[in-house]
Amino acid sequence: MSVISKKSNTIRYNNYIEQVLLKIKRKYNLFEFFSIIEKNLTIVFHTFKKKIAGKNLSIPIGLNHYKRVNAMSKLIIISLKLRSEKTFSDKLYNELIDVYHNRGFSINKRINYN
Repeated sequence: MSVISKKSNTIRYNNYIEQVLLKIKRKYNLFEFFSIIEKNLTIVFHTFKKKIAGKNLSIPIGLNHYKRVNAMSKLIIISLKLRSEKTFSDKLYNELIDVYHNRGFSINKRINYN
């Protein structure tokens, strides 16, 4: 929750997330839904650039589970800001549905993630 908001807005964002989960629960099984989202958005490696012998090389580093989940949530939050829907709950719902169907801003950002 700290990725989304400051402490004063957590109650409001909790309400938004509850609304989104209720919408998703009507159409999908939540466990299967979020497992497919995790499969579609998982980032296993992070690269950083290091200069070795005068050459710039990209060094891959494996991410643990906590860092993978953090990276996935950041991808979703960044893509929420780019969406054109009016309310936060609509943006979140539509982005999660797009990720479920393997399309949307988050998938494009995951491909270009480094």
